[in-house]
Amino acid sequence: MKHFRGAILAVILTIGLLFLYYSPQIVNADHIAYGQSGDGYKNYYTIAYYLKYDSGAHFSGMNYPYGENVMFTDNQPVISWTLKAASKVFPSISNHIHGYIGLAFFLSVVISSFLLFKILLQLGVSEINSALAAVLIAMMAPQFSRLDAHFSLEYTCYIPLIFLLLIKLFKTNGSLRIFFYLLFTLIFFSFIHLYYLAMASLFILLIVLTHAVSKFGEIKKHIRLISLLSLAAIIPFAVVKLFFILTDSVNDRPKAPWGFIESRSTWADIFLSPFSFSNDLMNKLLPPGAIEYHWEGTGYIGLIATVALLCALVISLKFILAKRKSDFNLYPLNYFIIPAIIVLLFAMAFPFNIHRFEKYYERMPSAFKQFRASGRFNWVFYYTATILSVLIIDGLFKKLFINRKIWAYSFVLGIYSVWFIEVNMMSNRREEILKSSGTEATENKESEVLAKAFIQSGISPKKFQAIMPLPFFLNGSEKIYLITDASYKALKASLYTGLPITCGQMSRTSLSQTLKMANLLGDDLTRKDVIKDYPNTKPLLLITEDNSFLPAEQKLIDKARFLFAINNEKYYELPLSAFSDTIDAAKNYFVSNKNIFTNHGDYYSNDTLNNTIVKSFDGSAQSYAIFGNGAFYSNTGLEYFYDNTLPNAKDSAPYEISMWFNSDNRVAAYPVIYIVQYDSTGKEVGKGERDGKFSTNAFNKWVRGQIDFTLYNKKNKITVLGTGKHTTYDEVMIRPKNVTVITQFKNDSTFMFNNYPVYRAGY
Repeated sequence: MKHFRGAILAVILTIGLLFLYYSPQIVNADHIAYGQSGDGYKNYYTIAYYLKYDSGAHFSGMNYPYGENVMFTDNQPVISWTLKAASKVFPSISNHIHGYIGLAFFLSVVISSFLLFKILLQLGVSEINSALAAVLIAMMAPQFSRLDAHFSLEYTCYIPLIFLLLIKLFKTNGSLRIFFYLLFTLIFFSFIHLYYLAMASLFILLIVLTHAVSKFGEIKKHIRLISLLSLAAIIPFAVVKLFFILTDSVNDRPKAPWGFIESRSTWADIFLSPFSFSNDLMNKLLPPGAIEYHWEGTGYIGLIATVALLCALVISLKFILAKRKSDFNLYPLNYFIIPAIIVLLFAMAFPFNIHRFEKYYERMPSAFKQFRASGRFNWVFYYTATILSVLIIDGLFKKLFINRKIWAYSFVLGIYSVWFIEVNMMSNRREEILKSSGTEATENKESEVLAKAFIQSGISPKKFQAIMPLPFFLNGSEKIYLITDASYKALKASLYTGLPITCGQMSRTSLSQTLKMANLLGDDLTRKDVIKDYPNTKPLLLITEDNSFLPAEQKLIDKARFLFAINNEKYYELPLSAFSDTIDAAKNYFVSNKNIFTNHGDYYSNDTLNNTIVKSFDGSAQSYAIFGNGAFYSNTGLEYFYDNTLPNAKDSAPYEISMWFNSDNRVAAYPVIYIVQYDSTGKEVGKGERDGKFSTNAFNKWVRGQIDFTLYNKKNKITVLGTGKHTTYDEVMIRPKNVTVITQFKNDSTFMFNNYPVYRAGY
């Protein structure tokens, strides 16, 4: 093979550096579990559970009883399918997923180094410079930060492979063989993570546009290449879309996830690094707070690349002003530069990261808003910038080499020394992070302990239909955000027993399914409709951790039968009867005791005093409501609902404020409601808040926010306000806790009881 020695040098140096910095992670890859909270263990669990218990396009481990499409689980579908097929021949594969995750990453870095070497050779860089630069670019790749959690994004070889195939496609003027290699690569990685599809397709389409504009006068000569590039960007989208049509029945996934602006790249993420001396240097030169990093936006190109790009910019301006044409040959990388800059601007959420333009982001199509971690797109710029910097360095080296060989060698030695110093600093600090986030993989031991506990208790896991962990967690719909540390132990128990989990921690989860599951912790006046979707009447295996529970969680624990404990985890049998509601009882109470209720005009109560505030907004022009004929829509971000003393109030009386929020698909989460209490002098004496995203009371597409408070003095003023754009509020109520209030009365079966709809029969 031509340039065999350079390729071997690049590979050997990369392997050597990986072992120098990450030998514990490499040697013990099969025994290290990354992440005890957040995404880390979950992304391992989704692969491991699928291999043991699932097949096809469906994942059943979480979001019980509905499960989820594999594309929204971070289980790297194409990898899981491949390992699943291999497990039929090698059944023990499912016991070595930790090893695959760790070794796949480090192998990817080695492959990346080889591909970068080939790219630089294709662009005319000398063999030795290609080998050394390829190693340094590969070792400083931004994807190193993914190994402790986002395993599906750890394949550093992806973008270099795309670059190499694009360069060859240009140089062969549209070879069909290269085209099909490129197409296969795009489709394959699309089924590892959809971000791979998005960032590569966006980049390729921009290359098409750049190439077409530059060759507009002779477009017919280049139509073959332009057509193949366009097809390479479009066909994978069609394949993925067809897959969803055939396998995904959910039609209410979130249209506006949180994070596009918040998880962007900043200029510091690209040109500085907290792991390098560049950060320390700029901290001394810039005022405090000027440097802002976003973890999702990590894409540091390095000091050498930054200086090289600045030099290239100055030289280019010089040639432009002198109206001279540079003899520096960048083909075909010259068609990558502008697209890479545009993709970088996208990664920076430009122009929506500018405050005055942020409001226009809401008007973008939902497909655009699906990228909640826009900063990841900077990886395209990282490879473009570093490759371009090597071309500049190599060009200067070659010019110096003609007459000043010693200066030429001194020049590249200094360049690579500085570059290696940064690789050394960043690698050492990254290894520290991996060391702290990785723990011993103890699945086999823990599985045996749990199995023994079941045997000793005389109960089989098969007695249960699913696991319900407490504290409860439910995240992924972009509306409800219930996050707890209980997920780590629950995922392990699910993996050991094969029981799915009634919670969810995935991405783009169905809203209607999420709200049904949230109601498992809802008030007794909420319907637990999800129970009707359970396939049988078996009890749930309730697993608790810690001793801090919400009142609704403690109520379920009190209804469960204790089985056994393992350390601080307690296992219970929870019958489905624990989720029965009191809707029929509430209706019967009102119907049977109408004579004690007083009609106050807009509500009934069992108190003769008019001491409740009710705002139903039935006169508003909205066509949807939690109940009644209207609701209040706000686009201002701040609405005051009450600002006065409470009528017929009493000192030290307990009160409840509640209101309903509609699930608007233009924004993530729900509004936050606030209550502030002022004494007669105007001094603030109490306040409270409730974020709607933590609600576990839902009805159709509405959730209920509630704040309990004590009115310290009956003369105190109460201010109630809500914040949140594109928010529809309905049924705002402030009532004494000891008063039963009936609103929206239509007939004996249709009304709201203490601001809960009870107009459908219980089951």
